[in-house]
Amino acid sequence: MNLKKIATSLLAGLLAVTCVLPLASCSNSAASSDTTTAAQQGNNENSDDEVVNTGEVKVKVLKMGRALAAVIRTETATVVIDTGDEEHATDVATYLAEKGITTVDALILTNYSKKCIGGVPQLLKSGITVKAVYGGTYAKDSNAYTLFSNAMASYKLTTTTVGAQQTLTFGDVSLTLYPPTKNYSTLNDENDEGNSMAVVAAYGSNKMLFTSRVAGDRMGELTTQLSGVDVDCLVVPNFGAYDDNLAGLLSAVKAEYAVIVASTSNPPADLTLSALTTAGIATENTFVTRDGSIEISADGTTFSIKQ
Repeated sequence: MNLKKIATSLLAGLLAVTCVLPLASCSNSAASSDTTTAAQQGNNENSDDEVVNTGEVKVKVLKMGRALAAVIRTETATVVIDTGDEEHATDVATYLAEKGITTVDALILTNYSKKCIGGVPQLLKSGITVKAVYGGTYAKDSNAYTLFSNAMASYKLTTTTVGAQQTLTFGDVSLTLYPPTKNYSTLNDENDEGNSMAVVAAYGSNKMLFTSRVAGDRMGELTTQLSGVDVDCLVVPNFGAYDDNLAGLLSAVKAEYAVIVASTSNPPADLTLSALTTAGIATENTFVTRDGSIEISADGTTFSIKQ
């Protein structure tokens, strides 16, 4: 008989006996291995963002449908801009937990629409300490705002209202808040497009502009507010919906990269994509969160972005 076949048969038999005798053990081990692999694949998406090194800033714009949540991390500080909607209420808290983050130095809410404050109650409930909350000067009559207000009260937090441009500093990173100078909302403005604040995060020569619901006359005002403020990357206003004032804003900030918060069911408008191209933002430099979370790294001089 062929010796190679004998050896192969013996090895196969030995493996079979090994798993037959402690059957439950072998079966559980295999299942555990598969589960761990799946979890690692989910948790380690863009795994380069695990550690923030000295002299580095990392930003994660989370994939959560048509709702904004971004986390800015330095070696010593964490800032969260918006928390997404109720459907993705646990996403920010989960991401912070995965990174071992127990304290948020500042939570900045660009507006009080459900797409931006929906995750606040779960973030606070998760046990993460939030040192300060910044938001608009207005209030809302909505279920999302009521849940937000109740959660803030339960954890004895108050919102520092931002009625004028101001800058928050965390080491060498600054975040300049640009609120509207007046109320541009209408009676039908459920999305707070006229009340929405913008944020410019700066580290050395690197700058990134975060917008969410900004639209209409408010976008026109923001264009004036940001005159002379060039940025590397822009989070496109109003989740990629087109606005006649978009071209002016793009011209003002001169971004090289664009991030659009959008979903498969609510994709960015073709006119918006065309406006980005016309403004000089290459198609390959435009990232849409429907395709996955977006990771940005900056060291004060160089800037990189990937999905």
